[in-house]
Amino acid sequence: MHSSAAATPAGPRTMEGESIKPSSQPPVQAGDDEKNQRTITVNPAHMGKAFKVMNELRSKQLLCDVMIVAEDVEIEAHRVVLAACSPYFCAMFTGDMSESKAKKIEIKDVDGRTLNKLIDYIYTAEIEVTEENVQVLLPAASLLQLMDVRQNCCDFLQSQLHPTNCLGIRAFADVHTCTDLLQQANAYAGKAEQLAQFLCVETIPSDLSLSSFYHTYLQEDSFKNQSQIGLLGCMVMIVVGGQAPKAIRSVECYDFEEDRWDQIAELPSRRCRAGVVFMAGHVYAVGGFNGSLRVRTVDVYDGVKDQWTSIASMQERRSTLGAAVLNDLLYAVGGFDGST
Repeated sequence: MHSSAAATPAGPRTMEGESIKPSSQPPVQAGDDEKNQRTITVNPAHMGKAFKVMNELRSKQLLCDVMIVAEDVEIEAHRVVLAACSPYFCAMFTGDMSESKAKKIEIKDVDGRTLNKLIDYIYTAEIEVTEENVQVLLPAASLLQLMDVRQNCCDFLQSQLHPTNCLGIRAFADVHTCTDLLQQANAYAGKAEQLAQFLCVETIPSDLSLSSFYHTYLQEDSFKNQSQIGLLGCMVMIVVGGQAPKAIRSVECYDFEEDRWDQIAELPSRRCRAGVVFMAGHVYAVGGFNGSLRVRTVDVYDGVKDQWTSIASMQERRSTLGAAVLNDLLYAVGGFDGST
């Protein structure tokens, strides 16, 4: 042991016996050395598990400290969860507003079903954007400042852009300041004008139905008949109803020769997602959605009188339906009645 103590000290070694090269850095204090050797780990599943448990607690109405109300829908929730995910709720709960201490809070300008979907998203990070809900989901997400949901809605609408629906999407994007979507819709609007001129079609629905117009005018055999094209010998386009964001009565007419939009007689009632056809010199708006219910009503526009007239209603309620003319008969095909 004596000879060992007198030996020249060996350089520092690792546990495996390999030498550690001397550092050129200045010496650090013991406390700093311990700190530098700490290892921080991040569990990527931790947040997901935590939110899953919080959502389970919410479903059992445990530890909930606020009730969010829209229309007749009441939703139990946790303030801290809502505030963490939504700047709208964060400002509400941490500011001086009366809602910061209220146990029951009513959210206006959002329907109950949509609000429920958005609060579900806050807890689960899952949202389904569809043709049926996108026009109410986007403004509601904007209100609650759930920008990821808003962007998902814009991406969905952009993916569905087509010359036959771009006018409605363009108006919607403009109202809600969706800049990128508006630019894309403007590009498609030019294609829509070229399409209408080529087809001599008078009517293009302004709502977001993605199939009825296309199938009616581009794929039906009746359109390919030359006599039918003769009946549609025109250079105007009529945009009927739509949503902004609720169903509207507005009807506009575009004159291709004058390059001008004009307001014409409004629909008798609010309507979007209607089937629209031209037959025997008149425009027919068939079925649709009035903002609350799918409707069975049918209205006819007389361009000479600038007047809409209601005719016999269909037997079934329908929106996003296909409407077509064959052998001077008007057909309403399929659609959605609110449940099937």
